[in-house]
Order: sequence, then structure tokens, then C-alpha cells
Amino acid sequence: KGHFGNVTLTAQWAPIEYKATFMNQSDQTSIQYDINTGVELPDPGTRDGYSFNGWEVTHDPGDCFEDGYATSWVSGKYGDANFTADWEAIEYTINYNFNGGSYEGISVNSYTIETGAALPTPTRTGYSFAGYSVACDEENGGFGNKPVTSIGKGHFGNVTLTAQWAPIEYTINYNFDGGSYEGEAPEKYTIEDNITLPALSKTGYVFAGYTATSDGGNFDGGTITSIAKGHYGNVTLTAVFTPHEFNISLDANGGVLQEGASANYKSYGNIETVLPSTSREGYNFNGWLDVSEPQALGNSPVTTIPSGDYDSILLKADWSLIHYELHFNLNNGETSTPLPKTYTIEDQIMLPTDVAKDGFDFVGWHYEYKGEVFERVFSIPKGTAGELTISAMFEPTGE
Repeated sequence: KGHFGNVTLTAQWAPIEYKATFMNQSDQTSIQYDINTGVELPDPGTRDGYSFNGWEVTHDPGDCFEDGYATSWVSGKYGDANFTADWEAIEYTINYNFNGGSYEGISVNSYTIETGAALPTPTRTGYSFAGYSVACDEENGGFGNKPVTSIGKGHFGNVTLTAQWAPIEYTINYNFDGGSYEGEAPEKYTIEDNITLPALSKTGYVFAGYTATSDGGNFDGGTITSIAKGHYGNVTLTAVFTPHEFNISLDANGGVLQEGASANYKSYGNIETVLPSTSREGYNFNGWLDVSEPQALGNSPVTTIPSGDYDSILLKADWSLIHYELHFNLNNGETSTPLPKTYTIEDQIMLPTDVAKDGFDFVGWHYEYKGEVFERVFSIPKGTAGELTISAMFEPTGE
């Protein structure tokens, strides 16, 4: 009351304040705004493993906001509104280096921080799989330095996975087949090893190596003296021996070898060698003497060579003289000379010449040897061999 005059009235307006609430992961902040000031959207920051799509707007019905995303400045709007940061898990690539191994299935080639990834288990002959080493293009991808067999949730970054391998340790079993070895034989090996196998000794034999039997390994069945790098599988090694060969030379030493025997031949150290016999008139064969240098069989005569490892052996026949009996028939005569009872092939026997018999003259001796008759002799020549009966020969006196 009390006012007067024509007036023009101009409306005055006061902007209504509204609340804008921002939710980013677990953080929540609010600001006041009005239709004039608008809303400056905050920087959402970064989130490992995610890309930011924008601020998703939610509001009460009747407000002037549209559904969808706001990405920078909001002006000319009114009403309370909620802005939620929308993050999308990044899909990262997985590259593989099987490092000499192989995998026949389908490999997972991508993952996200929310899914992780089950990784393939490759195979490689002679090795056990020890996981993958990880090269990641994100320094903080969460992989560390240890090999992995899967990518767990919470990891992020493009990765190159390199298979890690541990050589399998295989067992070596032996069958020495009677051989011996003074050292320690290796009992384990891996595909990366070069293994020298023990060289065996066995009397009468020469070691030729081993045959290899392996279930699932790559041994070719030949004779080996080592396990070369690149072989694999548990293996049983059986020693292979060949008989030791040596030369025998025989010196019959005046005798004659048995029919079919050779003065020079070969024999084998894995067996007992029966030596041939020999004969010599007037002598007993005692065996063979080892005249090798050095000796292999000792100083006594032998008729066999025991099994053993020999070089060439030179043998010489050993003889002893046979003593033959002498029988005298004086035919009623008499002699003062002692009569020999035995002789050898090396002896020349001078027979008595003083044999007397009344009414008769002594004219020598008579004997038969090898079908031949010898008369009026006074000696038995050297080289005669055999039991003899010697008879005195007489003629009547005066004839």
C-alpha cells in the first residue's frame, strides 16, 4: 500500500541449485550446479586393464537430461543427476613361442583383466613343460618373473609367452653279461647329455659295445658305446662281446703233427683250446712248451690252452726218450761183458764180442727189426727204436 504511478515490472529469477553426484569405482563425490553454471565433468583417471567409455547419466523423470553418456561439459541442464564412470575391460592379445615344443589344440589368443586365460600345455620330446615365461608390454601387468601355466584374473597387458622346458631325467639299466667295470657306471641321462658308457672287460672276449632296448625311446637297435645328445627314453643296455682271437704257432720239434692239424692257426679266448697231438719215433710226447716271449702258459708242458686273453702263442713240442727193453739169447754161450737191458733211439749199442761156446766160434748177433733180419752184427745203430730180442750166432769150430 501507498505506492502509486504506472510501472513496468520485470521478473527476477534465482537459479535453482541442483546436485550432481559422481561415482567412479568406489569413489563418490557431489557438486552443486544450476542451469546457468552447468557441470564440468571430472577427469576419471586411469584404471589398469580398462578403457574409459564416458560418464553414464541417470536422472529423475521429468528432468531434461537424455539417457546415455556425457563425456565433457554439461550445460543448460537441470535436475539432480548421477554420473557413473563406465569402464570396459580391455581385450589383450596372447602370442606364443613354444620354444621347440608343439601344441595340437586351439590356443587362447586373448584375455581381459576380468577373465584371465587357461593356457595350453605344449609337449616336447625329452622335456617336461615348466610353464611360460611372460614378456608383457605393461610394466605393472602383474606377472612377475616366475613361469606361469595360466593367466589369472587381475593381470593385464599384451603378452608374449615363451614355453620353458626342463629336460626329463631318464634311467639307464645295465646287463653286463658277465663283464666287469671298475668305475661307476652312469645311471641317469637327459636328452641334452653326451654320455660315455663304461667299457667292460671279460676274460676271453673283446667288448663290442651295448645293444639298447628302450620303450618309447629313439635308439635304433645298433651297437653303441655312448649315448649321444638327442636320445631319450628309459633304456636297458646289454653288453655285446666277441670272442678274443689269437694265433697259435706249433713247432713239432722233430715230430709229426696229427693228420689234419696245422702248424699255424687261430683260436678264441672264450673257450678252452685243445691242442693237437704229435708223434716222434722213439719219444714220448709230454705236451707243448710255451716258448713265447713273454710266456703266457708257464713252464710246464700243456695239452690245452685255458680260456683267456692272449696275444700270439708259440708252442714247442716237449719230448722224453722211450727206453726200450733188450732181450739177449746167448744160445748156451757165455760172456763176461755186462749185457744192457734197455736202450733209446739215441743210443748206439755195442754188443759183446767175447761170447764163447765150447766147440763153436762166435760169429756175431742176430735180430729182427721192422721185418728185416740183421745177422752177424756187433752193434745196434743209433735210430733203432723198439723192443729187441738179440741172439748170439755160432758156427762149429773148424768149419
